[in-house]
Amino acid sequence: MVSREDRSVRLAAFNGDILSFQLTYGSPRENQTRGGSELTYRRMSFERDSRLFSVRSEGAALITKSSSSDVNLVCCAPALDVKSGQMVPCILLRKRHRKSTGFKYVFFILCSSDSLEPHLEFKLPYKITDNVTFLQGPTVLWSHEGTIFYTSLEVCEVRKLPIELSSIIFIGELPADCRKIIILGSQKSTKEALSGHLEVMWPHQSLGYLLEDEKLFDGEWILPHAYSSVAKCIFFISAKAVNSGFKSTVVAATSKKQLVWFESGIPKDVCQLPFEEPESIQMADTGRDGCLFIVSFKQGRFCSVWRNSFQVARCWEDVSSVFVDDFVGCGTDQLLLLSEEPRPPQCKLTNFTITDLGDTTYTSRLEESETLNAAETAQENFLLTVQALESRLQSGVTLIHDLQRELEVKDRVLHQSVQALVDAVSGREHHLSRTYQEGMVSLWDEEEEEEEEEEEEEREERSSKEMFLTPVTLPALVEKIWQRVFEDQFVVGVVLTPEAASFSNISLVFPEESSEDLLSLLTMFESWSFYLWSAEHTLCDVSQWLQGPMQCEKVAISPDYLLTKPTGPSGRMLFHWQEKSPFHGELHVHCSQNDLLQFLDSLCRYLPSYCEVQPFRTSGKEDLVRVAASALGAEVAALREGVSALLSDAQEEACRSAPEPVESFDELQKARAKMEMEKERSRRLRSPLVGVDQYRRLTSAMAQVHNLKIKVPLNKTVFSAQLNHSCVCV
Repeated sequence: MVSREDRSVRLAAFNGDILSFQLTYGSPRENQTRGGSELTYRRMSFERDSRLFSVRSEGAALITKSSSSDVNLVCCAPALDVKSGQMVPCILLRKRHRKSTGFKYVFFILCSSDSLEPHLEFKLPYKITDNVTFLQGPTVLWSHEGTIFYTSLEVCEVRKLPIELSSIIFIGELPADCRKIIILGSQKSTKEALSGHLEVMWPHQSLGYLLEDEKLFDGEWILPHAYSSVAKCIFFISAKAVNSGFKSTVVAATSKKQLVWFESGIPKDVCQLPFEEPESIQMADTGRDGCLFIVSFKQGRFCSVWRNSFQVARCWEDVSSVFVDDFVGCGTDQLLLLSEEPRPPQCKLTNFTITDLGDTTYTSRLEESETLNAAETAQENFLLTVQALESRLQSGVTLIHDLQRELEVKDRVLHQSVQALVDAVSGREHHLSRTYQEGMVSLWDEEEEEEEEEEEEEREERSSKEMFLTPVTLPALVEKIWQRVFEDQFVVGVVLTPEAASFSNISLVFPEESSEDLLSLLTMFESWSFYLWSAEHTLCDVSQWLQGPMQCEKVAISPDYLLTKPTGPSGRMLFHWQEKSPFHGELHVHCSQNDLLQFLDSLCRYLPSYCEVQPFRTSGKEDLVRVAASALGAEVAALREGVSALLSDAQEEACRSAPEPVESFDELQKARAKMEMEKERSRRLRSPLVGVDQYRRLTSAMAQVHNLKIKVPLNKTVFSAQLNHSCVCV
């Protein structure tokens, strides 16, 4: 028979569905007025169209055939099955024969095939009532008279923790990076500790225990001793074991109507709660709207707190239960608020609300659904929501101010970099004051007076402003200086006068008179050149195709160049088409490598099959590599010819000393002596001695190869600097 105290339906959220479990009577047997007990279960899913929960599957399992046994449903919740690595719904039942004094507990698992299977059984002389928790294993934990007990299929017995706690704050698992079962509670300090040790100032101390490691540790790493007597429940945001303690981030609800944010046992923020007697804390990740802490209280009261602003978002009263899961299947969490428990035998959810406190809201009552978007909510909820929004707005403004300060620092660094570049090109010595050395601290005492430092700071600020507000007076060697910013590239260009051609310390040169923007694009992009030709047919009009399907525009300053028209610099491409004859032409492409591959695919699709495309010239950097390779090849050839000349004499000598036929014993002895000489001569051939005159001729030939120089006209120069490194390359 089902006990009257536990006839209510038990619910659990699992993978976006709601599972309901209920104990019912079975069919009576012969000569019996009542049958055994059955556990019925249903899996219900939310449908957006009908705004109702529909039954996906259901079933029943016979618990007992005897009508003389009382059966109670203790708890149901999902837990991790370590064998399969998946979360499974778990149910704990309590059975008691009327003539027995003890209690038998049966632990069931709802399998993926929607069938109930018994997993574990154990007996106790008392009734489990407090802190029943299902954790990984699955492991069942509960408390009785200040002691924590646990059992699982692995331990095969009921065990108790070797500590006694005056109050239990948390029984659960650490976050995914640790994934360990932890018990946190408070313990009264002994009289000897209070009287003999000055460091013990609190009557209660935080104490923690790791179940798998069987390790007791000081709970102050998580919750300070001062809060151990007032904290009622906590929630772990993150946790990591460090040496003998923990590096953790938790929130704790206290009996003082406070939600406190702790980092490694240090309180960082406090939120005033609207109700008393908190019982549990959950977290819901609502996506772009942020994360919420859901605090449940006694008497059907709940409230939600924004994680970012740590302010109360909304409150609810007269709510039977709240579940957190992705009920609408959008990839983020929502809250399912039940106004009343489902009633047997149908166990349908008839009075509920699904919301993420943002754009997603569904309710079972049509009139509320129609007026919900009109913001006709309770006045107190409205005020709390406004306060939360104000707090989030203030956080956003603070973040914007921080970004503005960072941008100001970056601008100052860029200004100093440009000034350093101008001084370097102009041949002036650049001086950097201490005020512009961002984040640096002097390692020795400064001798200048404060007034001189302030005057120097004002002069440099005035000079920096004038440099960007008024034209810079450049020396005769510099004709023009300009800068452009493309994505994360800071491009600075310097146009030199003809008198500066004698300088040889400028390395990056291009021939290409044109505008600053065109030069910046050519500097930032990589360059490729292709040869298009057809042996028997005339080429297609490539220029018309670039301006048509490719949507390119002619560059005003140089109409020979065509530029694509995307929004922003990312994805831009620069083309230069030269038609040499009706049968062949040259196409120069300036873009990134990814854009080049996409462009070549489109080009090959456009060109007829009789046209061929071949790369014939590489970019400037690869040209330098090819020139260097040619120089190395010439050097190797000269070295090979010189060494061959050195070894030719030794080889001729070896050829002249060919062996002769032996006819007598004396000749044999002479042949043996000559053979020994040949061995010595062969050894010297492998490591020959070189004459002084021959070696001088070899070194002279190598010096002539090294005297070859690459001459490049020096009339325009571009320097490139990375914004994120804040440096200028000269």
